[in-house]
Parts: sequence; C-alpha cells; structure tokens
Amino acid sequence: MRKIFFSVCMLFIVMKVSAQSYQFDSIPDNLKRKAAAVVRSAQCKYTILKPGNAVEKVKMAVTILNEKAESYRFVNVFYNKFSKVNYLRGSVYDEKGEIVKVLGLMDVYDASAVTGASFYTDDRSRNLIFPKYKYPYTIEYEYEIEYTSLLNYPYWHFQDEYNVAVERSGIQIILPKDMVLRYYSKNLQNNVDSVITVDSKIYTWQEEKIPAANPRIYYSLKTVYSLPVLFTAPLDFEYGGYKGTMRSWETFGEWKYNLIKGLDKLPQSELIKVSEITAKTQDPRERAKLIYEYMQSKTRYVSIKEGIGGYRPADATAVATNGFGDCKALVNYTKALLKAAGITSYYTSVKSGDDKTIRRNFVANQFDHIILCVPMEKDTVWLECTSQTLPFNYLSSFTDDRYALLLTPEGGKMVRTPEFKRMKIYSTVQGR
Repeated sequence: MRKIFFSVCMLFIVMKVSAQSYQFDSIPDNLKRKAAAVVRSAQCKYTILKPGNAVEKVKMAVTILNEKAESYRFVNVFYNKFSKVNYLRGSVYDEKGEIVKVLGLMDVYDASAVTGASFYTDDRSRNLIFPKYKYPYTIEYEYEIEYTSLLNYPYWHFQDEYNVAVERSGIQIILPKDMVLRYYSKNLQNNVDSVITVDSKIYTWQEEKIPAANPRIYYSLKTVYSLPVLFTAPLDFEYGGYKGTMRSWETFGEWKYNLIKGLDKLPQSELIKVSEITAKTQDPRERAKLIYEYMQSKTRYVSIKEGIGGYRPADATAVATNGFGDCKALVNYTKALLKAAGITSYYTSVKSGDDKTIRRNFVANQFDHIILCVPMEKDTVWLECTSQTLPFNYLSSFTDDRYALLLTPEGGKMVRTPEFKRMKIYSTVQGR
C-alpha cells in the first residue's frame, strides 16, 4: 500500500502529464463497455493546517465517450466568505491524446451560486465550460481552494455514476499530528494507507479499474449495487468563529444550539398578537395549532444562505417584520411565538428528501433542513414551517420517518420523526 501513498504525492509534485496518458486506445476494453465516460484520473490532496483552515487541490481527467456524459464539460467550484479559489484551469485532448485547447484565466467566469429556489445567498462559484469536441475526447482540469472556516471535510466519490468507469481515483488527507481525522467508507476495494511523520498524519485512499454497470442490472439491484464513497469529518472544528466538537451527537447539537441562542426575541406587537390569538383556549395543543396557522398566514418561504454558511437563522424580529424566511428562520420564528405562549419547542435538524440515511455511528453534518418539535403531555407535535398548506402536526414524505437531531439546552438528542400517511395536498416545502 506504500506505493499508493507515493504515487498520489507524486501526482501533485508533477502536475503535468504526457499527452500519451490520454490516448483513447490506452483505456482497457472492459472499462469502455457500457460507459458514457471514463475517469482517467481523479485525485484530491486535502491539507488541514489547523481546526478551521485547509487547502484543497483537485486534479481530474475524464474521457467523454458520448452525449450522456456531457455534464462533465461544466465545472463549478464553489466558495464563500470563508473560502477562496486560488486557481481553476483546464485542457482538452483529442482521441490520440494530443492537446487541442488550453483554458486559463480568461475562460473562467465568476457567478453567484443563487438558484431558482433561492432568494439570496453569499455563496459564489468559479466556472469553466469546456468546448465540445469530436468523441471520444478528454477534458482535464485542476483547481485549488483555500478554507478559513471548516465544518465539513471532503466526501469523495470514487465513481460518480453507474455509467462512468474509473481508471484511477484517490484522495489524500494530511493533518497535524495532534489532530484527529474521522472517516467512514462504503464499497471500497482497498484499505486506507496511513503514514505518521514527525509533525503530520497522512491518510491515502485509492481505487482503480472500476467498470461501469449495466443500467438494467443497476436499477434492478440498486439496493445491492452501491457506488464507492468515502466520508470524512473533523473531531474538533471552528466555523465562523464558533468552536465545536463532533465527539458525540450531544456535543455537535450543543454547537448548533449555541448558533440560535438569543435569536428568539419578538417585537411587542407580536407578543400582543400571541396573547390575542391564544386567549380563546388554555389547551396547549390548541394554542400551538392557532400559532402555527398564524405563522403560515403571514409568512412565506424563501431560500436565504448567508453568514455562517447558512447555518444560523435570521432572528425572530426580522421574520416578524419582513414576513419571509428560510427554513431556519421560519422555525426559529415559530419557536419564538410558541415560547411567548408558554409552550416549549425544539429546533430540529433533519435530512430531507428520498434518501433518509443518517449514519448514527458517524457524527457529522449530515442534515440539510430544519423542522420544529413540540412535545405535548400525551404525544409530540411536529411542524413543517416552510409550507403554507401543510396542516398542523403533519410532516410529508420530505421529512417523516427518519432520524433527526433535536437541539436542546443540554445538547443534541437523536430522535426519529413519525411516519405519516400520505395526503393529496400540494406542499411548498423546499430545501434548507
């Protein structure tokens, strides 16, 4: 396994490769079969300098065989106020492996990462679009990102899609000797290669000769056939000036709880409104229902991502004044309204969508949405605060029947959301 370590190191010492390396004929025949593209080489070198600081270098070469792999032509490297892209460049090679075009600084454009579902984000991206060429042709690109705040370490997919074959794919993570790297892998053929030097720990993973899968077999055996992937995460971290640890779900939840602390102040007009709408009943459940319906009637969902990576919500006063917010802000606002009525509720992190998988034995930032948990004397009420149409105490398939992280003053607690019967109702629920 030592040769893997040295080969990956050498990749970043000698960044130029010979054109001969990208000849189409040099690809083994078994990797061409059923493939829309063949990854010739995908390598990442991730150097952690200290909690909160790292440098990521990526170099990738892909031979595109047909139109099904055209998405590889579009390269987007994302950054925000806590990171910067030092360079992004690329080249195009023909079937014989001869270089036909070099893309540099003038070919890279910068853009906001705002999407159609977003109202505002301070995320941006550096983008490179490779020109089309006669099949088969190879694109090669490399970039470097410098991070000044870190909550997430890389998730490395050794094979992007079932119809993409891979000659070689690897990732190397280097960190100070006194820091701890946590990792979790699925479907890898090779074990990690680890080396300890005088002042560093070096971990290297590399996979080779991964064939594409037959689409029919892939879809019929999807639960069995899984793509090889590596998940990594810090133990201790710092993000946006907030230090935290992932030693347990309790400590990670404590970090997230501290981000929302003090953001539940409401203007006097809202406190009066809460008193008015709850004056009709003393029943906590009915009060919660009236408050939830009031929140739905005066707010709308918009995706906003700014500040601490989109992890800290806008304060409740801002939502009360503006009438809109993202999932974090709307949950925090509803939580504040309930608090004004004497009802305890918990801001809850959850993974949304069809993929419900949460690796409970691997503490990491695996969530992308926020909902609200309201414990009652005889049961627990769950609220989806981004929808103006979902009824009180109903979670759609977007967030029901899965593990979630409850944020309490004592830290995070792993819970499971209940499964709800499906309703024929239009939902405006969207991502975080």
